[in-house]
Amino acid sequence: MMPSPLPDEEAVPAEDEGVVPPRKRSRLRTVLIGLLAVLLVGGGVAAAGGYFGWYGGGGTYPYDVMPASTVAYLRLDLNPSLDQKTQAWAFLRDLPEVQEVTPGQPDQKRVLWSFRDRLWVGSTWSDYDRDLAPWLGDRIGVGFFVHDTEQIWVTVIQVTDEAKATAKIQEWLDATKNSYEVATRDGYAIITAKATASIVHAEQAKGLLGNNQRFMADLRSVGENGWMAGWLDFGALAASSTSPSDDPGRTAFALRFSGDTLEFAGRVMGWKHPLVNGAGQLGILPASTSSAVCVSGGVTGALPVPLLLPLPSAPDWWASQYGFDDADVAALLGRSVCVSAPSSDSLFSVPEVLGLRVVTDDPNRAQKVLRKGSADIFPNQPLVADRVDGNVLTAATTRDYLAEIAGSPDKLSSQPSFTRAVPDSTRAALASYLNLEAIGPSYVDAGSPYEPFVKAMKALGVQYFDEGSGNGSWSVRIVRT
Repeated sequence: MMPSPLPDEEAVPAEDEGVVPPRKRSRLRTVLIGLLAVLLVGGGVAAAGGYFGWYGGGGTYPYDVMPASTVAYLRLDLNPSLDQKTQAWAFLRDLPEVQEVTPGQPDQKRVLWSFRDRLWVGSTWSDYDRDLAPWLGDRIGVGFFVHDTEQIWVTVIQVTDEAKATAKIQEWLDATKNSYEVATRDGYAIITAKATASIVHAEQAKGLLGNNQRFMADLRSVGENGWMAGWLDFGALAASSTSPSDDPGRTAFALRFSGDTLEFAGRVMGWKHPLVNGAGQLGILPASTSSAVCVSGGVTGALPVPLLLPLPSAPDWWASQYGFDDADVAALLGRSVCVSAPSSDSLFSVPEVLGLRVVTDDPNRAQKVLRKGSADIFPNQPLVADRVDGNVLTAATTRDYLAEIAGSPDKLSSQPSFTRAVPDSTRAALASYLNLEAIGPSYVDAGSPYEPFVKAMKALGVQYFDEGSGNGSWSVRIVRT
């Protein structure tokens, strides 16, 4: 794959700024193309990898030529271990682009070439065997470091022939009229903006990222790096900002496959905002649950819960909006709080029916607080009924759903797709679940060649674990039949 040079000051606006959502067919194609462009393997070739000697892994990596001062790093590996190739094929086997690749053509890069109109925008290249195969290697890296307060981006591409790579990449840059230049080093083409090339080379001379012991340890800590891996040093980035933050910490992550599961997993190190493990309430929700999210330990302080729940966490916010004091907030958010829905038409619509389940040491106070603020907290779906059972407060937008979340004998934890998507929900600090099987058909036209793949998706799960001392681990998993 040959990504475009990374953003400079003339970069286009972010995609979420006023963009009208595409039609169903376009959205599906975009998702599938993105998935393929970042992850995809050479189809059934993986199963025959041993025969072809296509074991993968080893060799050099983009971090071996990137500056040691890099604070953000992302790597795409088109030649991971044989096991990862085999597992990826098992997961992506229904995609038509994968099925078209035969064992006689063991080149996953050729699959990416089929998306050249999207990946090599503006390129004059027209023939894979002539324009790409003679020089393209297996790994691509992108990252940036900070010089003064400016982010300096670097893209590196593994190549098998430095001279041919330089000529072809320069041809592409000239065709797209980008002000970038190409240099080569140790089997990699290094693409930088002309205005910052000398700064990049000077930083390389000071040391390389592969010799940064902290970076290497962080990357190893996530285990199998799979098809994609990355790292971000929040502290170094914040320290160089014009508006410094006191939030240090780093994160490392990887994307990998395991037969019926695609997992995006990672770790955080040196994070200042700990959570308390034990979001076990997720599995206690009714088996009919279509989507849910639970957070444990009392949602207080600077936790990023507003990203996942309609319940802001900062006490000052509650006080200014509703006049709640700290005790009110502590009672309402309790030891564990869950928001759930029994059904959903799509990923992007708010469910018509919602439920709330709170385990709290003061359920009666929590009930009074909820009744006072319910209409404002849930303006589109007001909670019309609630009840207290022991230390549990439940509420819902309908009385039928209240009865279900308060006492259904069939639990979400009994569903195989749930346990595969969120395997450790009982001890997680944060856990979330989405039933993809229920909403998948709405994103694919009947008879579409992508229909089998979309319908095979069963569930999506998210979980986060606090490991103490500012460390934690997380995963986002998609499971299929």
